[in-house]
Amino acid sequence: MSTGVIIPVKDLKDSKSRLSNDLERFNRIVLSTQMLLHTLDVANSSENVSEIVVVSSDDNVKDITQQKNVTFIKESGNFSVNNAVSIGIDYFEKKNHNSVLILPIDLICLTISDVKNIIALGKQYDIVLVPSKDGNGTNALYLKLPNLFHTRFDNSSLNNHILESFKRNLKMKIYVSYPTIMDVDSYDDLSFVVRYSNETSINDYLYNLSLIHI
Repeated sequence: MSTGVIIPVKDLKDSKSRLSNDLERFNRIVLSTQMLLHTLDVANSSENVSEIVVVSSDDNVKDITQQKNVTFIKESGNFSVNNAVSIGIDYFEKKNHNSVLILPIDLICLTISDVKNIIALGKQYDIVLVPSKDGNGTNALYLKLPNLFHTRFDNSSLNNHILESFKRNLKMKIYVSYPTIMDVDSYDDLSFVVRYSNETSINDYLYNLSLIHI
């Protein structure tokens, strides 16, 4: 089974706006760049991933993907997660892939084991949903192809995805692990990662730049 990974990325200069009260724009750009690199490294190191596609309107993101030897597709107009995902799905369907795994870049503790486990579950299910820590959002999404599912990465996306699965009579599974629920939405999230996680080299980056004080 060939599984492609789709990584939607908004313009780095607009990234992590929820942290604007705590981090200057430059630091948010660098943080988002580090998180993108981490996501690419995890996906590249996962043996059951056949190809990685990054969809973004940001040429700086394109430069990063070229360094990592992954496919870049430029999104025209303003960034939309659902549109970027749709572009990625179309790409993999045309290449006759069996499935896709959609990964955002803000899973700061994501591991190779998580990617492996999610894809393994996909052998038994049509869709695998990974919830956010508050239970409202969707932190990752596995889909069988050809796609019969409309992604709804917006408010209450987890409930929307569950309802969409029921509507289309898809066999669904929820996957939960500490690394996959630990997305970065706030300064407290970053502080928690630095204090309690040793899953990612981003910890050292945050600590050394004194972005997080412990």
